[in-house]
Amino acid sequence: MKTFLLLSLAIFASLLLAHASRRGKEQVLHDLSSAVEASDGEAVLRFTEELKALVPASSAAVASDAEPRRSSRRTLISTKPHGAALVDNATVDFMSRSNGSLVSQNQGSAIFEDLIFHMTPAAKDELRQQMSQPQGVEAINWIQTGGWYHCAYDTQVCKCNGQVRYGTPHTAQWSAAKPVTSGAVLCSSDIFGDPSPGSSKQCNCHRSSFSLTKNENSGSYLQESWIFMTRLLARMKWLPFTGDRRYHGLELWSARHGGHTGGTLERYWIEKYVVEMYQHIPGGTCLEWGLYYVNWLNQCTNNYENKYEAVKYGQKQPGVEGKILYGSIYDFPAIAGKANLQFNFICATELFEHLEKPYEAAADLYHILAPGGAVLFTAPQQAQYHKVPQDFLRYTKEGVKHVMEVAGFCVPPQLMAGSGDFIFDVARNTGLMLQDFTIEELDEGYQRGYDNIADGAITIHAMAYKPPHRYCR
Repeated sequence: MKTFLLLSLAIFASLLLAHASRRGKEQVLHDLSSAVEASDGEAVLRFTEELKALVPASSAAVASDAEPRRSSRRTLISTKPHGAALVDNATVDFMSRSNGSLVSQNQGSAIFEDLIFHMTPAAKDELRQQMSQPQGVEAINWIQTGGWYHCAYDTQVCKCNGQVRYGTPHTAQWSAAKPVTSGAVLCSSDIFGDPSPGSSKQCNCHRSSFSLTKNENSGSYLQESWIFMTRLLARMKWLPFTGDRRYHGLELWSARHGGHTGGTLERYWIEKYVVEMYQHIPGGTCLEWGLYYVNWLNQCTNNYENKYEAVKYGQKQPGVEGKILYGSIYDFPAIAGKANLQFNFICATELFEHLEKPYEAAADLYHILAPGGAVLFTAPQQAQYHKVPQDFLRYTKEGVKHVMEVAGFCVPPQLMAGSGDFIFDVARNTGLMLQDFTIEELDEGYQRGYDNIADGAITIHAMAYKPPHRYCR
């Protein structure tokens, strides 16, 4: 924080001192640097004001002050011919002077609308109209200059172009706000007074104007644009795609595509894992305790499926009818024992999060599995709350391995996989779907092997074998 502030102030100071004396520049810059390093807010303000006094306003600065500042919001909602680029004069001027090949070939284009998104005139017109509505105007105004931002903890330097207050946000005890004209102030009771003695305090900034800047460790204005747009879309209730940011996680899984072809991110990776594990799956009598993957496997020649809802709602008693096991996982040992059934393979995809007793469930699977048999296991590490019919747990890679090994299984780490990462976490939380990404991007989010599973994985996949088996050594 200090280094960034020091660099910013040094650059600002060098511009201001372009016409100052050589001796004055060196002395004031030295004093300013020392003040920043010492976190002396009052000195920072004093030396910055001294720099301003050293340099007379240039004709360009006077002209700039005389002309009303054009914000991006004003340009956006102003009246323009249909299809006009949503860009202010400063951006057009920058692009016309740019030496970049992409930009120079598209002089007068808007970076976002034209060069990145290739928006049609109709799309630009629709966006302009939406942002001109009261909801859009209010949302943009709020994101630009609304509210108070945390800018520093006690004794740190607060960077702010506007007003700063000092106090405790959780008890709403604040000092009187002070205007900051130099861009920085020391967050300290020596400057603001102490509105809440004995408590931990911080400084908040209220912006008086807005221009997109790179903050913290942002390396590009694109990153700052993403932050801005995330907040803007949330305020307009366009993010997540249900518009409901608090409840109804189950609906979020299907809100994006509506009635069109699509699918969840998790389902793509589960299918990928099933295909990859084909050669590691034993054949014979197989149980589908999930969706439909057993039907993909040629080695499964005697297939059963499970139906639980009929028992839950009193339509059936636990038991076997034809190729269907009616009952919950906790009924499986009794049902299989009565029918003299043992399975060579059980497909258990996205089920264990719905079980309140996972260790008992794993032991029940072990009980009905033939020696040398296997369970293909997948469960979410991260997912919205979704009752089918209940929702209890989430699983890390360590958790998956532990639950199955306690039941007696061996879980080869090289056959485990993870799907999703921190980028796909953002996508899943907002309701993005399979069709929002390329196949190459989806495959990039899939990790093979225990040690390669991303800490932000969405789903954990594993093969669990009942000894004796070649993987159980």
